[in-house]
Amino acid sequence: MRGQFRRAVQNRLATTLPAHGITPADCAARTGLPEAVFQALVDDPSLVPDPELMQWLYVAAQLPPWELVEPLAQAPDPFALGCFSRPSGPFTVAVVGGGNLGHAFVGQLGGREGLAVRWLVSSPERAATLAAGMTPHRGVRVRQPDGTEVVGRPEYLGADPAAAVAGAQVVLLCLPTSHEAAAVERIAPHLSPGAWLGAVPATGGFQWMARARLAAAGKQARVFGVSAIPWMCKSDRPGEVRILAAKTMNGVAVTGEGPSAGVAVADVLTALTGAAVLDIGPFLQITLNAGNQVLHPGIMHTRFAGWDGAPFSEQPFFYDDLSAAAADTLATLDGELMDIKRAVEDATQVSLPTVLPLILSIQASYGDAVEDPTDLRSTITSNRGYRGIRIPMRAVPGGYVLDPDNRVFIEDVPYGLVVLKGIATLAQVPTPKLDEILTWAQAQMGKVYLVDGALTGPDAAASGAPQSYGITTLTRLVT
Repeated sequence: MRGQFRRAVQNRLATTLPAHGITPADCAARTGLPEAVFQALVDDPSLVPDPELMQWLYVAAQLPPWELVEPLAQAPDPFALGCFSRPSGPFTVAVVGGGNLGHAFVGQLGGREGLAVRWLVSSPERAATLAAGMTPHRGVRVRQPDGTEVVGRPEYLGADPAAAVAGAQVVLLCLPTSHEAAAVERIAPHLSPGAWLGAVPATGGFQWMARARLAAAGKQARVFGVSAIPWMCKSDRPGEVRILAAKTMNGVAVTGEGPSAGVAVADVLTALTGAAVLDIGPFLQITLNAGNQVLHPGIMHTRFAGWDGAPFSEQPFFYDDLSAAAADTLATLDGELMDIKRAVEDATQVSLPTVLPLILSIQASYGDAVEDPTDLRSTITSNRGYRGIRIPMRAVPGGYVLDPDNRVFIEDVPYGLVVLKGIATLAQVPTPKLDEILTWAQAQMGKVYLVDGALTGPDAAASGAPQSYGITTLTRLVT
């Protein structure tokens, strides 16, 4: 818990502690850690807290995480960080995916001096649609939350993976989890030596899938994952995107390499996104995050498990009117997730400090947008970031019915619940609530992952569970 010296991020404790009326001695008293640790951070802004110390500062000292670190005032040129040898051309980022996040990356980075962006999309037809949408602005127009606009233009836009990724220093997958395996297979043969390959975000066992697909292609790359998307964004039409909110901090994990690799990736992503990106250590910190994989299935099960099939007159809100029963379901499912975390930590001696209970995870991610943090239910229903979001449903005569062919099911079940069940199996942790919800969800989808409490169904092999990649021990899980 000593912290790490960084080149793109600094700590803010010298200003944050006084702003909250807290001293290093107070931090020591609340956390049980030596006062010298906190005094060192105050004295040297270049010393950045590691994940475990960040957890102590947030949970025990009750300091908002987004007030603890910040990017340097002038983000360095990625080449200047020393992670890549400087070629004759610009620093090149390949963005894979033509959706909301792909638009945001291309628009935000494509106009920066010294950067080149290539945009790989699914088909020539999709590329033509995007090219036509960019024509009026000569690039992707990005509208920022403050009303200002920037325009970024890709140096390449198309469906040819060789043209998009060959020579790129960083390749970013901005895709639904269910599309990532096919994308890695598509681009792996064209990756240049020393390239970095990452998913934004890297949920659903991305680390295991990427290593397996790269090995099959006879390729090597630095595989990393980002905890969360850097921008809440919405593309209303091809070639344009609105940034609804920007993350001020984020996390990154790197698989199969030492701590210095994580710090290097974090620094480069800080320079690219403008958020303070921290190396959070083990990839399981992302895989076990209590996010959509807990929220979405838990809420859907509570609302629809006893549903009679009659159409709803309108699509229900996802979060605004969360019932007490749904909150209880989420708390139970979250409790099982925390049991899995503790069992993995105890068996492997690998610390997972950023895997927080659901209520703390939401409050840490959304900060002041949570108007009433009293309990889990109020944290969800009062969160302005969740407000007005409706459950995806299918329109039928007379209203709306459950639609199992949307991302709530096809993402959060095989790449959420099934992954958690796979890890729970390795850790020998019983998960009765997870099993109940997964059994219901797979029936809606026409899939079979779970049979008599075990992941032996015919569809389990196509999920993100570690067993799908030959991982049968906790030791292999954490390496």
